[in-house]
Amino acid sequence: MPDLAKRLGVKIITINVYGPDHKILAVVEANDIEAVREFVMQSRLVQFNTTAVHATWTLEEALAKADTLPAFF
Repeated sequence: MPDLAKRLGVKIITINVYGPDHKILAVVEANDIEAVREFVMQSRLVQFNTTAVHATWTLEEALAKADTLPAFF
């Protein structure tokens, strides 16, 4: 998987397994979500696990974005 991730421009932060449940939590960084989706497909994680891809911001990024919003109350 590390070679595939590198080729797709995905940096693996951690991959953890929830026991024998066929659930894996992968925390990765990439420039776009399509690279992550391609990583999930080409790594074949979709063949034996339930998969979901969630784009996130760091807490600092989210707070900076929130600071630009007008108050609604």
